Amino acid sequence: MNTNHSNDSILICGLPESGKTTFLGALSYLMQAGELETSLKHAGLPRERAYMNRLSERWCLCEPMERTRIDEEESVTLHFSKNENTIGITFPDLSGETWKQVWGNHQCTEEFVKMTDNASALILFIHADSVKKPLSVVDAKGMAEALGKNDDQESLVDPVPWDATSHTPTQAMLVALLQLLARPPMGSTSPKVAIVLSAWDKILDDISPEKFLQGEMPLLYQYLNSGFDYHEWKAFGVSAQGGDLSNGETTEKEKLLSFDKQSERIIVQDSADTTHDLTTILEWTL
Repeated sequence: MNTNHSNDSILICGLPESGKTTFLGALSYLMQAGELETSLKHAGLPRERAYMNRLSERWCLCEPMERTRIDEEESVTLHFSKNENTIGITFPDLSGETWKQVWGNHQCTEEFVKMTDNASALILFIHADSVKKPLSVVDAKGMAEALGKNDDQESLVDPVPWDATSHTPTQAMLVALLQLLARPPMGSTSPKVAIVLSAWDKILDDISPEKFLQGEMPLLYQYLNSGFDYHEWKAFGVSAQGGDLSNGETTEKEKLLSFDKQSERIIVQDSADTTHDLTTILEWTL
């Protein structure tokens, strides 16, 4: 029997706390536990098995995931099989702070450039429940009137110093990052882009991930649909953890731990279809 081998690099990108590390922890558990049928099969432990096992264990125990720090970034290669083909996929686990610095300061390392230039696909993580929206003209006017300000008066409040990462709408930052990744020196190809809307368990209300993106982040949606930099993209709604552990409620943790198969906590929505298989996202990018 002949087995073909291939290696791809999928670049995981996203702002801080957008769900990147939780995704890797859930994916590691899903592949090693073998509780469910998946589109891609597990094909051997990665060289970085200690790191992945740590993420998998914390995910399984419903413990908060350790955020990747800039000085602890890992490049993880996972091995999968599909139709007698073995696929090695490298995930550069770059911290959200790194991406924030690229946006805010337009600075990065040479190693960062190599990682982005070698990527055959992108997975862009967006925390669906924490989207910072732009302030509309109507809202701005209403706030000014509430403060007693009109066009002939100076502002009645002290101006707030501008901070690029705190005051910029989420979609504006993400479009700028995607534009940087599509142009030299960071990239010169047009890889597929998978948009992962994390914390999808908070959104599930009969809306598809693409419709959510269209309504909540129209600038990003229109940019992707234009095909100017990326010719193929798809949105996925994902709850890698299966619930919200950020508030520290024991009832939510107990509910998640009560699953007979912990892999069934995972939610992946693609259009109208829902599954527990995170590898469907990876399969689409390939």
